[in-house]
Amino acid sequence: MSSSINGKKILFAGNSLTFYGRIVIEKNGRPTDEKGIFEQLCESFGDKVSVTNFTFGGAGFIDGRKSPLADGFPEDSEQYGIYQLMLAYHPDCYANADGKPMDDFYAQDYVVLQQRGAAIAESYEQAKKIAALFPPTTRFAFLVTHYDARYSTYVSEKESLRDGWIIINAGELVRDLYEHTIEPLSYDYKKADFVITKDNVHPNYLTGYLKALGTYCALTGKSGVGADYSFISRSTELYNSPEDTQFPAVLEDRDEMLRLQKLLDEYLRRANS
Repeated sequence: MSSSINGKKILFAGNSLTFYGRIVIEKNGRPTDEKGIFEQLCESFGDKVSVTNFTFGGAGFIDGRKSPLADGFPEDSEQYGIYQLMLAYHPDCYANADGKPMDDFYAQDYVVLQQRGAAIAESYEQAKKIAALFPPTTRFAFLVTHYDARYSTYVSEKESLRDGWIIINAGELVRDLYEHTIEPLSYDYKKADFVITKDNVHPNYLTGYLKALGTYCALTGKSGVGADYSFISRSTELYNSPEDTQFPAVLEDRDEMLRLQKLLDEYLRRANS
């Protein structure tokens, strides 16, 4: 069953594996008129949404951030993550102990969470601490990246299905494509077709598109087959050389993009059944 997210408020919380690839624009919770891929995709489907980005490089759910000064915290602060950052910047959470009106930051219809590494066995328990900051009407989803998909223990996040959470396993598809664990398509994919060569870690714009489309489809139940991708950047600025990657050619190949969209539908269906 499909549903509309037109008019909905959607928050992305995670780290650089979310904001690289431009699913969202890296503003760390500050408003911006610039639209990331997810928001542009929603509009291509006819849905106007309000997107909040709350991503910090290196942050996990409870810990992982190592540069407190960059976020205005004391230099001697211990490592901290999304949970601590939310309470630091927005202390008036849902049902806060001081009885203050809830900060509008928490008035979200959906929260898409991305962990520092889904190998963390306590991912779901940590995520539930974050979820408790939001009202009961908010729905939650896990965004599984290509980095996370290498860990069989992203089952920690799969445990959330029983409580109505959503799994966005676009990263699992990406990893299977470049590791050739699924039947090859028209391209002999390699990692650099989905991950930039400047650091060999972060996603490129094609991967950003697949994650954004996976998010849209997982939240709405709609198929991604035939979705627009004309606005996705073909820039190889984050590569050591343009010859390192095939992703711009893939984005120009209508048949291949249809194959990828169909595969994404299959992966989402399997993960959430």
